[in-house]
Amino acid sequence: MKMLETKFVKYIPDEIKEDVLYISYEFNTAIHLCACGCKNKVVTPISPIQWCYTYNGESINLSPSIGNWNFDCKSHYWIKKSKVIWADKWDKQTIKVVQSNEQMEINEFYDVKKTNQNWLNKFTSFFKNKK
Repeated sequence: MKMLETKFVKYIPDEIKEDVLYISYEFNTAIHLCACGCKNKVVTPISPIQWCYTYNGESINLSPSIGNWNFDCKSHYWIKKSKVIWADKWDKQTIKVVQSNEQMEINEFYDVKKTNQNWLNKFTSFFKNKK
């Protein structure tokens, strides 16, 4: 079973080493080389609607699964307790549906966030103008 070493870094290094998961807390990004060995860089943005990680001082979990649908390998796996756990292959239709749903979730998240920010700006502006 493939194990990944975890390295917490400020900046992602120019050279990504095999079997290393780099986490930039400051830039909310994780990156590693595809677990299948194809050498493609897998970038996982850490955010409330994309990936998250848990680290217990010894091992790391990255969730949800990694689906490299845009790579030729189409690899699909989980990172649990710093181990690569292979997931089932998905057919093209399943990938298409999941990608579409994920994009809708991302759009909705940022639309709500933008609406909330606009509301907050109007609210604070109202009170600033009252002074």
